[in-house]
Amino acid sequence: LARQEFEKLISTFPESKLKGRALFRVGSSLYNVSDYKGALRVFKKVLADYTDRKLLADARYQIGWSYYQMGKEKEALREFRKILALFPGSDLAADVQFWFGEYYYNRKQFNKAAKQFSLLAEKFPHSELADDAYYWLGLTFLEAGKFSLSIRQFRKLINNFPGSEFVPDSMLRMGTVFQRMGDTDSARRQF
Repeated sequence: LARQEFEKLISTFPESKLKGRALFRVGSSLYNVSDYKGALRVFKKVLADYTDRKLLADARYQIGWSYYQMGKEKEALREFRKILALFPGSDLAADVQFWFGEYYYNRKQFNKAAKQFSLLAEKFPHSELADDAYYWLGLTFLEAGKFSLSIRQFRKLINNFPGSEFVPDSMLRMGTVFQRMGDTDSARRQF
């Protein structure tokens, strides 16, 4: 229904300055009903026909997710890398940087994950994902057995983002790390 309304808007008002955004919404509607091939076709049309940077960044981001949902990881990774290259200061770039960290973390490629989360914290210190970056860095180093680095990241999170939803879990994880290191006094202080 939404897709039909946007298509109607495009055909009724072909000269509208909102045509590109309406076309993007058509792609989003297709994506939302799992028609990733159709969505991909529409988002690529947005890239080909429009010049608005925000619209182009959004379309490229959705192209990446469409490929990912279609199981075409290599193509998705390529599109997400293009976002980092073409739109380095955008909110989407922070999201993509975080996604790369999760991507590598889930594949147990902890050095690559740590690099991505570190880049997120460094490049986007005021992003909504900045506290996530430190939390996931702590987890990444914990999984990699780099306990002192893990504790350092959890402390940065606690000190720099005291209101973060990740603070309680970071404190618990620090206690667990101290326990694994055999430092029961520090572990006790954390718990």
